[in-house]
Amino acid sequence: MVFSTKFAELKDKGFFNNLVITRGIEKESLRVKDTALLSQSDHPKQLGSPLTNKYITTDFSEALIELVTPTFNDINEIYDFLLDLHIYTAHAMESNEVLWSNSMPCLIEDESEIRIAEYGSSNIGKLKNIYRRGLRVRYGSIMQCVAGIHYNFSINDASLGLLAENLNKETKSNIYLGLIRNFKRNFWFLLYFFGASPIFDKSFVSGRSHSIKNIKGSDLFDEHATSLRMSEVGYQSYHQQALDIKYNSLESFISSLKKGIFEEYEVFKKLGLYDHNNERQQISSGILQIENELYDSIRPKRKGISESRPIELLSAQGIEYVEVRGIDLSPDSLVGISKDEMRLLDVFLIHCLISESKPMNQSEYDEINKNYELAIHSGSNLDLDLSFNGKTSTIRNKISKISEELLSISKELNSVDPEFENSVSNCLNKKNKSMALLNNIFDLNQSFKNHVLEDSMKKMNELRDKKPKNIDILEAEKSKSIELLQEIESKKGIELDQYVEQYNDKVRG
Repeated sequence: MVFSTKFAELKDKGFFNNLVITRGIEKESLRVKDTALLSQSDHPKQLGSPLTNKYITTDFSEALIELVTPTFNDINEIYDFLLDLHIYTAHAMESNEVLWSNSMPCLIEDESEIRIAEYGSSNIGKLKNIYRRGLRVRYGSIMQCVAGIHYNFSINDASLGLLAENLNKETKSNIYLGLIRNFKRNFWFLLYFFGASPIFDKSFVSGRSHSIKNIKGSDLFDEHATSLRMSEVGYQSYHQQALDIKYNSLESFISSLKKGIFEEYEVFKKLGLYDHNNERQQISSGILQIENELYDSIRPKRKGISESRPIELLSAQGIEYVEVRGIDLSPDSLVGISKDEMRLLDVFLIHCLISESKPMNQSEYDEINKNYELAIHSGSNLDLDLSFNGKTSTIRNKISKISEELLSISKELNSVDPEFENSVSNCLNKKNKSMALLNNIFDLNQSFKNHVLEDSMKKMNELRDKKPKNIDILEAEKSKSIELLQEIESKKGIELDQYVEQYNDKVRG
């Protein structure tokens, strides 16, 4: 069914009038010294425990802060909470530190500067540390220092019910899998509008092979790149291609995850589960140590109690929401993403949700991956040809067609939020972010690190001049996280290796 027919049908059913969108945001940022070097200090104590604080934690390294909002139905509310998390964090950090405002990291002179995140003495805390040690031994630490936005998205069941005759675990999962396949088909579109990492400091690829040819002083760049963070030098693993994940069914997705975790992969097996000190350095020797190691631009998700495995939750209850992962930090926003950009993401995801989504075959899978590579390295060139079902089209022509459809959706969503149409129109008419960043750096004759440091310091000063509205909520969570950590660590746990095996046994069957 062509988009216009489906759109008209859903409009007649009132799909857009009563639509409730639920969103949550996870935002990563490096703590960086005012010398443009990575912070060596511990995660700030004033932020509570990174293991148990549900709003403020760490990602791969001690210096990589992750800010996590609750879910909201209102864009203004989620933005305000995300802003509060930034303000609260900025006040807790050392006065000579900033939150790095670009997705590509600061100057890293040696990998030894990157301290793996620590979570205390409990088994769950040690497991999180072992997972990160595994990432270091598999891929090196520097690749793990890129930062981005994860955007969690779902719509209400009443609206989903208009897309399926009988809404249940299986049909709901299939609707979200259709969204995921369409997202993969058009991810190049998001790279054009959200990519903001066309340049980085040479230290990022020190000692690694790469395809980036252009050099300017201490920097490497691709003239028409969108998101080198998502390229082969960034947050990627070519090993995972062996899992052949096409998102055609929840069963096949779970089966691929299990294969990735439990089938020994020779490359990672050779690295050993234990290091030379006989300390555990990998959770498993599969392509994936755990489900979260799956590096993809989007993933199906389900919330559950702490220590539940994603495979367990998805198998038992199906898909609840999708997690969009391929979003660079926006240089134009104090918090890495603007309200306008959130609305564009919403409309794009609704477009993916309601458009026809046939199962993906091997030739389309290969075509999508080729488009992905081209769009990462050259996607801000509007005259670049991409391939769609064997036929080529320029990015310019495809953007024009998709934009028209997105504007139709945004117009309908004005009944939900009167800013939708304006926001989407603003984003679609804005100058390409990656090209604007390159032009700024070149026009000012700055290096990447100096340009981003200047921008980060300016934003940090702005954050430190503000006070969080939700200070009581954030202070309460900090105190609660410290108490919870003490409670967890006071309980005598089983031996660590046994704990890891029990953790794996949850999904082994």
